[in-house]
Amino acid sequence: MNNEYFLHMALAMWSVILGAFLCAVYDVFRLLRQIRRQNVIFVFIGDFLFCIFSAVCLLILFFNLSYGRVRFYALVLAIVGFMVWRFTVSRLVMTLLLKLIRRIKKFLTSIKMRVDARFLRLMRRIYTKRYCRNAVRNVHPKGLLK
Repeated sequence: MNNEYFLHMALAMWSVILGAFLCAVYDVFRLLRQIRRQNVIFVFIGDFLFCIFSAVCLLILFFNLSYGRVRFYALVLAIVGFMVWRFTVSRLVMTLLLKLIRRIKKFLTSIKMRVDARFLRLMRRIYTKRYCRNAVRNVHPKGLLK
């Protein structure tokens, strides 16, 4: 009898932890969506794979701690763990990561613009030298310039 209470308490604790873990995994999906806008089909496939992953994780939890019986309170506690993570840690982490990603994108864009400007300047010099050389050849007789 004592062992059964321990399993119920362990199931409750691991349900909350699993809910928080699943929300952290979902935050990775959210972050990838924010970084790069995706097609509706890819969003659907990603959400479908997340649902399958969540179901497998919950089934493993139930098989290991409640002898395969689905306990309603464990599902509710997993949802509670998901929501607690979502409204506390997730907001902070997502805000900080999105700001960091915006700054990295801005930095990379400025580097790209500088490289593009130098490349364009180099191409203009090459074009100008070729154009001038061809213009001089066309004006002077062929024997004067080599």
